[in-house]
Amino acid sequence: MKLQKLGGFAALAAMCLAVIYLFLVTSVSFESSDLAKIMAAVSAAPAVFKALNYLVIGCYFLLLLLIVALHELMKADAPNLARFMLIAGTVGSAMTIAESMVHLRSIQIIIPMQDLSAYRACVATASGIGSLGLHACGWSALL
Repeated sequence: MKLQKLGGFAALAAMCLAVIYLFLVTSVSFESSDLAKIMAAVSAAPAVFKALNYLVIGCYFLLLLLIVALHELMKADAPNLARFMLIAGTVGSAMTIAESMVHLRSIQIIIPMQDLSAYRACVATASGIGSLGLHACGWSALL
């Protein structure tokens, strides 16, 4: 029962982090698909973008705790479905956290050098990892 209570608190904390994330995203409005403008915005306010990535990492860690608590709740009634949900949630959280870590490293290494081609490669890699993570989290939520 303690794990289920922890999952409930994790869900509430994840929602709070998501609201903070939304407030920070709206405060940094660069709304551009031009990678040079995005890199300029990140170099102008790297602390905000680092905070955004740390919020994503925290939110998906808390969602992983929620998924583990749901697995504990569901494993007696639907063991296979709960196991697939746990696997998909773990993969999704790990990949989304990895995407944020790639973005953090690009802020630390690539942004100070102002290398647009390296930043483009980093963003493409992180985007692919993040797409996989969101897809797996979607399957976890569906299950």
